[in-house]
Amino acid sequence: PLSTLPATHLLNITLFSYAGTLYFGLIATDALPNLGRLARYIDEEITALETAVGL
Repeated sequence: PLSTLPATHLLNITLFSYAGTLYFGLIATDALPNLGRLARYIDEEITALETAVGL
């Protein structure tokens, strides 16, 4: 997904679902240098949630 970042924000997380899949879009300023780490954490936790509910 395409995210926008207003001048007064440090982080925007956009998500939508399509055809049974949930998509995340992350965008941040340089004030949040570990955006890749946040993306990995989200992926890990979504995987854990899917496992917990049997998906």
